[in-house]
Amino acid sequence: MNEAPERDNLLADLWRESRNSWMATKRWAQIAIVGGFLVLFAITFLPLPLPHAVRAWVRILSYAAVIAGAVESLKALDEFYLRVYVYSAAFAAVASSVILVAAFELDWPLASQGFAIINTMFAIAFVYQFVRLRRP
Repeated sequence: MNEAPERDNLLADLWRESRNSWMATKRWAQIAIVGGFLVLFAITFLPLPLPHAVRAWVRILSYAAVIAGAVESLKALDEFYLRVYVYSAAFAAVASSVILVAAFELDWPLASQGFAIINTMFAIAFVYQFVRLRRP
């Protein structure tokens, strides 16, 4: 009886799959993802003397750049990684909606930061689905 082939550890699998996906992504999408994250990080955490409206629009546009790059990168993904993304997005949408409804009903200030909840839930779901669906 043959034993199942030994698998790499989770982090090695995640690194390999993510690297392959990244390398297959169009250059403009890579730039949009990295640039969008850097600008979003800077505008969120650095004490820049900007009016609220300017800060808000920079955050909106940088987040939109990240999403545009991520959507484009989906086209480069193979079936396995695409399934991981789809299951992660589905879980994030459902779980986040329950959390946001609870926040609204209980008057938690959390409801105004729904995008952070959705992104956090996607990250959790992504790791979970990656573990569940990873290749042998």
